[in-house]
Amino acid sequence: MIIAVRGIQWRSAFPPQEIHSAVDQLWIAAKEKTMARKNITVSRERESGLNTHFKVPGQGEITRGEFANQIERGKHPDYHVVRDPQGRRIPRSNPDGSRNNNLD
Repeated sequence: MIIAVRGIQWRSAFPPQEIHSAVDQLWIAAKEKTMARKNITVSRERESGLNTHFKVPGQGEITRGEFANQIERGKHPDYHVVRDPQGRRIPRSNPDGSRNNNLD
């Protein structure tokens, strides 16, 4: 049997019902990952618009510096850190084509 998911094809000797179950589990895992990403929000910002605090599920409110540390340690793989002209570390969500889950 040839399977195609999002343009990727492969052959499988597994019965179709097992394949469908595995694909369903992958879909659910991907959806949960996306939902988790959307749950990190900006909780405080300066008048200039600089994000200073973030709400992270399971941690409550943390500072920009702590969030940047966690990103750099790999705890939040859907985010990266950039430096602004003043050298401050600024958390950013990785691009995914959606503006709805950006850090604003």
